[in-house]
Amino acid sequence: MHGLSACAKEPATQATNEESPATTPYLDLHKVAEKTLTADIDGDKKKDSIYLILKNKVAPLSLLEKANIIQPFFSEKRSDGDLKSGSKHIIYFDLSSIGNDFLIHDTNEISVLDTEAASSILTASNKELNAILEDSNSSSPGDGIILPTEAGIDLYLYWDGQSISLFEPMDLP
Repeated sequence: MHGLSACAKEPATQATNEESPATTPYLDLHKVAEKTLTADIDGDKKKDSIYLILKNKVAPLSLLEKANIIQPFFSEKRSDGDLKSGSKHIIYFDLSSIGNDFLIHDTNEISVLDTEAASSILTASNKELNAILEDSNSSSPGDGIILPTEAGIDLYLYWDGQSISLFEPMDLP
């Protein structure tokens, strides 16, 4: 377990310098999520949980850093796992069947993750997702997440067999 739980018995608490293993804080993702989705992201025929989370709802923020942090958006700076700056929102993938969690973060201060459109994230079926990915020579064994943008060009988050990847369609007029 990564210190995170979709059904935690205790709420997250402030970490101290002298934290014992018995008092390691949990993060109940259902309580801090603005939106929760379920889909078979990794293609194992089991539903995975996806959470849109406002970072300031999580204390301490280090609870999120136990996940594999992915920063798929173009940025001049990389944060090397530092979640203190950048987007106010993250998308958290709980892929419990493979034993890894993934967190999508944007190091940019102005982020597609923080737009009103992003709060409308939804799932894409495996068939729909792979039809969209077909021209990019990519595919996914599971379902995907549609991340709407203010510009009206949807972005797609999907499992590529090793990690969560981002597909950005060509912006054609």
